Amino acid sequence: MSGIVAAHGPFDPRMGLRMLERIAHRGPDGSGSRTVGDAWLGHRRLAIVDPEGGAQPLCGVRRDLWIVGDGEIYNHERLRERLGESRFRTRSDHEAALLAYDEHGIDAFDRLWGMFALVIAGTDGRFVATRDDFGVAPLYYARRDDTTIFASELKAFDPEWRPVAHPLPAGHAWSPVEGLRPWRSNAVARPVLMRTRGAGEAPPDWVFDAVRDSLTRAVERALVADVPIGVFLSGGLDSSLITAIAARVARRQGWTLPTFAAGLPGSPDLVAARRVAEHLGTDHHEREFSLDEAIALVPEVIGMLESFEPSLVHSAVPNHLVARLAREHVKVVLIGEGADELFAGYAHYAQIETADELHAELVDTIGGMHNLGLQRVDRVTSANGIEPRIPFLDLDVVELALALPPGWKLTDEGRPEKWLLRRAFDGWLPDDLLWRPKEQFGEGTGMNEVLEEHFGAQVTTAELESERDVVVPPLRTREEVAFHRIFAQRLPGVADSEVIGRFLEDPTSDSPTIRRLMPRLQALYERHLAIDSSAISTYYEPGKGYCSLAETTSSHDEFAISVATIGGEVMSVGDAELPFALQSVSKVFAYALALEDLGRERLLEHVGVEPSGDRFNSIVFDERHNRPYNAMVNAGAIVTSNLVRGADVDEKLERIVGSLREYAGNATLDVDQETFEGELRSADHNRATAYLMRAQGMVEGDVEAGLALYLRQCSVKVTCPDLAIMGATLANGGVNPITGAACLPRDRVRDVLSVMYTCGMYDFAGQWAYEVGVPAKSGVSGAILCVIPGKMGIAVFSPGLDPYGNSVRGTRVCREISARLGLHVFATEEEDAMLGQAGPAAVPARLP
Repeated sequence: MSGIVAAHGPFDPRMGLRMLERIAHRGPDGSGSRTVGDAWLGHRRLAIVDPEGGAQPLCGVRRDLWIVGDGEIYNHERLRERLGESRFRTRSDHEAALLAYDEHGIDAFDRLWGMFALVIAGTDGRFVATRDDFGVAPLYYARRDDTTIFASELKAFDPEWRPVAHPLPAGHAWSPVEGLRPWRSNAVARPVLMRTRGAGEAPPDWVFDAVRDSLTRAVERALVADVPIGVFLSGGLDSSLITAIAARVARRQGWTLPTFAAGLPGSPDLVAARRVAEHLGTDHHEREFSLDEAIALVPEVIGMLESFEPSLVHSAVPNHLVARLAREHVKVVLIGEGADELFAGYAHYAQIETADELHAELVDTIGGMHNLGLQRVDRVTSANGIEPRIPFLDLDVVELALALPPGWKLTDEGRPEKWLLRRAFDGWLPDDLLWRPKEQFGEGTGMNEVLEEHFGAQVTTAELESERDVVVPPLRTREEVAFHRIFAQRLPGVADSEVIGRFLEDPTSDSPTIRRLMPRLQALYERHLAIDSSAISTYYEPGKGYCSLAETTSSHDEFAISVATIGGEVMSVGDAELPFALQSVSKVFAYALALEDLGRERLLEHVGVEPSGDRFNSIVFDERHNRPYNAMVNAGAIVTSNLVRGADVDEKLERIVGSLREYAGNATLDVDQETFEGELRSADHNRATAYLMRAQGMVEGDVEAGLALYLRQCSVKVTCPDLAIMGATLANGGVNPITGAACLPRDRVRDVLSVMYTCGMYDFAGQWAYEVGVPAKSGVSGAILCVIPGKMGIAVFSPGLDPYGNSVRGTRVCREISARLGLHVFATEEEDAMLGQAGPAAVPARLP
């Protein structure tokens, strides 16, 4: 893999050269840099294709468009034929990507087949950065003011830039004009083949043939290179199958395949790899290492890996050693990564009982590979100047594997993990190797227990308790604390809670729901964490009103997702303990209280239930009935709050706040005085609305006192878990699933959810109902609350708003959750399961 550093906007090239030096290991074969228009491009080269003529930055014939890239474009020869050979200066595969972009723009990336991270800049001002479908090739970006910087690794950034660095999402492109957007719909689609055949029925023979043929062709494509190539052979099923195919191809072409393995003396993986190599006749190389050597390597490996996740560290140590061995013989290695995610190889998949749930789990796992298993693959190979290729993540293989009925991948007594893949290669390996039970690489090489015992002994139980909350989610073990300390020393400034992938399944949890959903929630959070400020129209602050990123004191990186089930389980990721004002989300609960006090018919006399079709603060009324259109817009909420029973405003406020506390199961909720005072200072629009309604007989009494009541209600602060529990209370028929408190009669819950569904998202309500299809309410603080009746409450907090006044991240997250979980109220029975077919969606396009 090569190394990229690039920038758009004002930039000091000396910083770029410093950054390139920090990732010199990725490109031992040369370096180059160039200023192109408003951009700066830098490159460290690992020469694989066209070693003589492919130096970068690389330009086309006209020399007006330049590229720096990492990875390989496997279909570059086909692209050359389509684009015309006369247009090319070199044999570089990246020049094919450059010319394709010149002709098709961002749509060109959908035509590329391979693993790649690319940055392209033109003298005419064009600029784009992109990353392959699965994130095999790494790319991070950081933005301040008008400058956006890109780099292949976190360590490349200067320390003061690291806190704002995020991974560029896989399958996305960034440009200064369009910001961040996907260029391909999710490649991991729903199952489409043999859907009428039951999970217990045997697949027809052609299925096994198709699996074998698609993987064979993927290996053949991966073996094309202008430099020596070999295979990492761990002795497990996946690398052994890759080796078996590659060895046949090599023999047919008249050469012997080199294979490489590493482990403690006598470790199971080392023994198995040796047997596979002997059976297949490869040129096999081994690296045995001692316990002391492995322990001594850990600090170096953590810095190289850019992660403190224990399972990654365990496997990265022997991976690093085998890569160090391989670099003495080859410059490209094939690796067996990806098979477990496609064919359900991990142990926790065996606990899943339904086909739809298994498919959703596989899809989520694939979506999270970029900063877990694939990050390990990238870092250990690039640190040693070799390029990895991953045949199992060839698009043909992925699309076929995920099109198959997931029921065939379920584990049972007659079908061990990955049985379908094993059957497809029956006879290619001895049976005891072909059907060998899976071991994690760290287990098979003997790493796990050794490192856990040594580094765990460096941290006391008291230190674990005092340090566990330095990241979110918390550190789990004494070993992980020790690894995090090393990480913080090696990579100061990295916002580890946001950019470091972690396996979050907690085997100690008593809740199967939490064990199942937490990894998915974390993957969802990571998919939507990266967001360009250009996607955000505005921010809202009490006392200021709407303001730009430069004017706001909020961080556009604040982001949390919480889920609370009707069974009382609460899961959160991100800034879950950060308090924020309820703002307009409070309207739901004030309406519920007024509904209970007055009943449906009396309340309808004062506030309607019709969507206004206008903005939340519009001074437009239902003139036929002389009332606000609904209780979810400001006019209706001012009326509703003042209809709550109470001898005076103070008693009404006490009842409203008390109700909010019951819904959240949190007796500490209260009005934030600073927020209220800021709202009061900037309340001219609401004040005008209130006085106009009094003039028309919609409200009575002291307008200022009534307005203050409404603004205090909006100023109650909650956390994301609080809000999710409030949603779960509505989902649970009005009963708080944590405390058991009955907050609202079930028949009133129906009325509340109906108004949320039709009116809760203001003038985006129709689009929301069409796309997301669940009752919801948003607030200008950046909160969105979704209620899934009979299932859960979902809360998202992120303060950047779209043109409708809804949270940008919140809208995207809810759209994806609804699609992945089949939650739309009109979803078909088939869709009402975890299908995993949606990717991140764009911000709705609407002018203010």
